[in-house]
Amino acid sequence: MLKQQGDPHDDGHGRPFTTQQPNTHAAWAEGYLSKERDQYANGDGIVYYPGSTAEVPDGSNDRDVQYTLTDIFASNSVWENRNLTTLFATPNDFAGDDSSNPYGAECGEGGVLGPANGSCDTDAANPPWAWDDADDLPGRGYLATNPAELVWDYFDWTGNPSSPDLAYTWDQYSDITS
Repeated sequence: MLKQQGDPHDDGHGRPFTTQQPNTHAAWAEGYLSKERDQYANGDGIVYYPGSTAEVPDGSNDRDVQYTLTDIFASNSVWENRNLTTLFATPNDFAGDDSSNPYGAECGEGGVLGPANGSCDTDAANPPWAWDDADDLPGRGYLATNPAELVWDYFDWTGNPSSPDLAYTWDQYSDITS
């Protein structure tokens, strides 16, 4: 169960409490096993709230940053621009922290500090079609491109079929929209 927190900028509905881990791409949600203070173990972190405008954090310890959701399939949005080299270093990796990429920043520059151990991977952030936990069964990007198989691999339930139903009626990643 995720902790619900009211939004001071929007309609007041409770939403999951989320934070951004300092100096990495990792996002966290507070659940019943964690405490809010655990999200800021090193004294910094960013708290995001859904809002009517997107904001840039003031720094690594900003506890009040609004975000808006963007339709990834909207005209001139991320999916349509997936081959744009100023946005992507590769089709599966955003450009952003590579000193050899003219559109990125070298690790350690401009606030790009990398994980807690002090290193950072080059162009490490991925779009939804490339999200992956390296130690699980679903393939890379399945959360976006093959959610039926991802759910089938992750969960077990009464009446679980012997294989996932992959006959999608709507999958914009595969251009199935009827």
